[in-house]
Amino acid sequence: MTLPDEPKCMLKDLYCDDSADCGGGVCCGSYTSQGITNGSSCVASASSCTPTGSGSVEVLCDPAAPSACPSGVACTGASLLGAPYHKCQ
Repeated sequence: MTLPDEPKCMLKDLYCDDSADCGGGVCCGSYTSQGITNGSSCVASASSCTPTGSGSVEVLCDPAAPSACPSGVACTGASLLGAPYHKCQ
């Protein structure tokens, strides 16, 4: 996984950046209600990617991967993490 040069100090526990890091699961990015990154982790499926409290989540993906997202959505969105991260939408 490649992390951007700036601002590394704001990135918390990014264990994945797409499903390729998750051995058959998906990569779930988690954010506070203010949009601040809580980190990312591998979960079993997109339906398991759920927010805590009033926060939000997004399934992180690689737009170059042939089946980066669950059926019915595409890896086209810009993640709250910023470049170079993408989300399924």
